[in-house]
Amino acid sequence: SGNLFQNLILGGYTADGQPADNPLSLLILQAAINVATTQPTLSIWWSPGLSEEFLLKAMECVKTGSGFPAWFNTEIYLKHELGRNPGLGLRFIREHASMGGCTEPVLEGCSYGVVQPGFINHGKLIELALFGGRDPRTGIVLEERALPETYEALLDAYMGLLERAIRHWQEYWNVVMEAHARTVPLIFCSAVMRDCIERGLNMDRGGLLNNATPTTLSSGLVNVTNSLAAVRSVVDGRTHTMAELREAILAGWKDKELLRKQLLAAPEWGNDHPLPDGIMRDLWELYCDRVEAGESYLGEPYDPSMLAISTFAPFGKACFATPDGRLPGEPLADGVTSPHPGTDVSGPTAVLRSVQKLDHSRIRGGLHNMKFHPSAIRGVEGSLKVLHLVRSLFETQTAFQIQFNVVDGEILRDAQQHPERHRDLIVRVAGFSAFFVELQRSVQDQVIARTEHAV
Repeated sequence: SGNLFQNLILGGYTADGQPADNPLSLLILQAAINVATTQPTLSIWWSPGLSEEFLLKAMECVKTGSGFPAWFNTEIYLKHELGRNPGLGLRFIREHASMGGCTEPVLEGCSYGVVQPGFINHGKLIELALFGGRDPRTGIVLEERALPETYEALLDAYMGLLERAIRHWQEYWNVVMEAHARTVPLIFCSAVMRDCIERGLNMDRGGLLNNATPTTLSSGLVNVTNSLAAVRSVVDGRTHTMAELREAILAGWKDKELLRKQLLAAPEWGNDHPLPDGIMRDLWELYCDRVEAGESYLGEPYDPSMLAISTFAPFGKACFATPDGRLPGEPLADGVTSPHPGTDVSGPTAVLRSVQKLDHSRIRGGLHNMKFHPSAIRGVEGSLKVLHLVRSLFETQTAFQIQFNVVDGEILRDAQQHPERHRDLIVRVAGFSAFFVELQRSVQDQVIARTEHAV
């Protein structure tokens, strides 16, 4: 979309733990209301003591439809960074907490930028697991395995392939960054970053005060969760066999609509249901453990993270149909914890209860999209309702982030047909906002398909 991922974040704490909103914060929010633009992205460090005036002004900005500010739980980040950098202390982390790019927090002026060229595609890994480690389209084998005939065998295959993919990716990126350090060392950047001069080392060689930021990214875990829940509910020796499932996926569900409907009817993530929520929690912890087992190019354990940007579209194109009933080539679920479009059928509070079951302090970042029709949150009363949702999400001190699209789906569909009428229409895609008519069609369709909630 041409976004540069500049991020201005307000709120949070002062070094001594006081709320950090002030009159300048209000002016910045008013400027974002007055002048609709896609960047800099605007964000808020949520903390309990922020003033009602500031919070209502922020929600007024959300309701313009710009997609920002996004909301981040300060306490979750503090917990994560203290775990990675205990020697820096709480005061320092509070004072320097910032946002690196879209949704990954860093410490300003002393952190290596979160620079990652690619992601692990969870949707592709569950496909490979189902077909014995072999890509059914290309025949390329990641790791030769027996075809799984039970839920347990499928889960075991996925876990093994996930670990292999993570390790390959980390080894590759360490080589890339070593080449970068030798050919284009970051000398000028290092001169203004703490504590490179004091240590006599540039950023590429561990001179920074905070070397714990390099992450391993991934996308599509929600689709794996839904797929495993569907296999557990419908296949696995019950109504159908794994062989039938493979046949249906290769056929793209052609003449297999009954099986697809049964899979779609299985419990899905985002409805406060114990089956998919339990699977998601276990996969979440597994991913974090596997990522942290690898060492980064700066000599620290890699930091687990999950992002979307717009990977859900090309990642979906790389996959056949998946066991959750998803169609071939269809985008994967956006974000990190956002339900697959149309599957969150139990209301917004059920979605948030699912999200609260995950420990977001394990990962650097996170992203959750939620969509409202403008008529659903009109006036001060509507603003207070959405603020209550944010408070409810963060009060358990497990969830990290939420952001909102406030838009009429009919306007989005009209913009696809008549882009010249909607040149200034802005939507939230992932950790960034973009002009809707500049997005590729598959990303537009995914934004349109997201569930439109009411409060």
